[in-house]
Amino acid sequence: MPKCNGLIPVEIKAGSVTPKRQLEALTQFIEEHQCPYSLLINNGDDVFKVSEKVYQVPAIYW
Repeated sequence: MPKCNGLIPVEIKAGSVTPKRQLEALTQFIEEHQCPYSLLINNGDDVFKVSEKVYQVPAIYW
């Protein structure tokens, strides 16, 4: 399996809430490339952990 070699997978979504089923491709990429974590950027209000290796980050954070 290839490793991420320091890369951070990032997925950008237009909505403020992302159902977990929409993260399947990102989760699969993380597993295949042995990435330590990834970022989901969307229009949400808070930074938080969406799943074991996926963190939500708002596109605009005050």
